[in-house]
Amino acid sequence: TPIECAIRELREETGIISETLEQLDWSCGGTAIHCRFLCVTNCAKDSIKFQQGETCDYRWVTAQELLAMPDTELIGQEMLKHVR
Repeated sequence: TPIECAIRELREETGIISETLEQLDWSCGGTAIHCRFLCVTNCAKDSIKFQQGETCDYRWVTAQELLAMPDTELIGQEMLKHVR
């Protein structure tokens, strides 16, 4: 399911382990379905571990800030070429 994938990818790409995510919204674009999930965590900000070749940055945001972000801030430019 999308939420199971999000939990797995969160762990693989950042090292954050969470069993609970809140789906905020979803949309269809091109050949992809985009889902935004909120993870509330108390992990240390310096504990993030990027997955080489997959993750290049992160930012702590509120649910409102996440919902206001355009795709260009959420998805890398290379990935955007493939989903539009």
